[in-house]
Amino acid sequence: MIDQRPSVVDEKTRIGDFELDTIIGKGHKSAVVTIVDRKSKLLLAKPVKKRTAVLVSDAIIQ
Repeated sequence: MIDQRPSVVDEKTRIGDFELDTIIGKGHKSAVVTIVDRKSKLLLAKPVKKRTAVLVSDAIIQ
C-alpha cells in the first residue's frame, strides 16, 4: 500500500498526510495506536485495552 501512495506524500510538504501505526503491549494484548502528521510531526496516541479490529478502528476515528 505504501508504494501506491502519491509521490507528493514523500515530500512532506503538506499538512494532513498521516502515518498510522500500532505499538503492541506486553503479552500482545493491549496496544497504542499512533497517528503522526508527516510535515508537522504532530503525534496523536490512543491506548486500546485489547487489540481488536473494532477497538483499534474506534481509536483511529476518535
